[in-house]
Amino acid sequence: MKLIKNILTSIGALCIIFLVFFIYLGTGAGQFKQQQAPFINSFMHDFSPNWEISDVSKDVSNDLIKQLETPKGEKLIQLLHHLGRYQEMSDLTISDYNSSRAGKSASLSFKAKFSNGPARIEISIVETDSKTWVSGLYVTPYNPMKSDQNPEYEA
Repeated sequence: MKLIKNILTSIGALCIIFLVFFIYLGTGAGQFKQQQAPFINSFMHDFSPNWEISDVSKDVSNDLIKQLETPKGEKLIQLLHHLGRYQEMSDLTISDYNSSRAGKSASLSFKAKFSNGPARIEISIVETDSKTWVSGLYVTPYNPMKSDQNPEYEA
């Protein structure tokens, strides 16, 4: 009987530890989302006038810059040109939140309003003690410009 009681106590303690861990992650993800919303908004406003990576290169990972220089990345930039200037975001959600000693990262998605139509944007953000940058960008226009184009682009 004492063995069963010890096993149940151990299981209960583990459940409490997991519960506290998931609450911590949920709180961290919510805070990360709130902290990154102004960065994302500023990034999109800085990027959209010309859709030139050089305008935001300080806020973009080297890997993303290399991806944007590929044919697939050039299609993404072309699509962004067609969408026009970024105006505002709504419905910001967070997924794939990770926190470690090295920093925090997550994918954030939102509905973006552009001068020529709306699109769904997913942006991957990495934050360390010294810097925040964009490591991925995925665009799905709500109204594709041409029916023969693939309506989803990523870099």
